[in-house]
Amino acid sequence: MKITSQALLFDNDEDAPAGLTAARAAGMRTVALATTHGASELSADVVVADPSAVSAQVTPEGVEITTAE
Repeated sequence: MKITSQALLFDNDEDAPAGLTAARAAGMRTVALATTHGASELSADVVVADPSAVSAQVTPEGVEITTAE
């Protein structure tokens, strides 16, 4: 999967669902790590179990996120 955004949130803590909701309400794209919460509990553009599956690169269009999962 590949997404590009001008604003991006990576979240991996116990209040991740609230943080993801707030980020999406602010127009941000979201990446969540399914560690504390299961993937089904996380409303994010991308949910991964392993952070090494995520690659981020800054481009003229914004931050480009690519995942191996």
